[in-house]
Amino acid sequence: MKTEGRNAVVELLKTNKNIDKLLLEKGAQGSLGLIFAEARKKNLRVQFVDKQVLDKESETRRHQGVIAFTTDYEYYDLDEIIAEKKSEKGGFVVIVGRKICPLLLRSARITLGAMCIFYFSKSLSNGSFGT
Repeated sequence: MKTEGRNAVVELLKTNKNIDKLLLEKGAQGSLGLIFAEARKKNLRVQFVDKQVLDKESETRRHQGVIAFTTDYEYYDLDEIIAEKKSEKGGFVVIVGRKICPLLLRSARITLGAMCIFYFSKSLSNGSFGT
């Protein structure tokens, strides 16, 4: 996923999202220097490129000299998720296969605070959970 523009990237840097790399326009000044400094603090990969490269990568044509690339999805280890939920009062994990009612999952998530994990394998696809 791409985040374009100086203010948008500054706000992105304030979050804990995984940023893969930043493209900064060569020779640019002003707030791009602040963005570069913040990126260095976070040990992010920064590439200085020509304006033409930014124009080519830009989806909005309003990059203002900076584009940040983030991962679309964050992946977590199942053991970490379960350990985190065990420490929460009332928190639990629901692991489901392909065939389950979406309303049941939504209800578990909203009313009980459950985290739903979708697990697809042949042993779950036929409705049995294997032994």
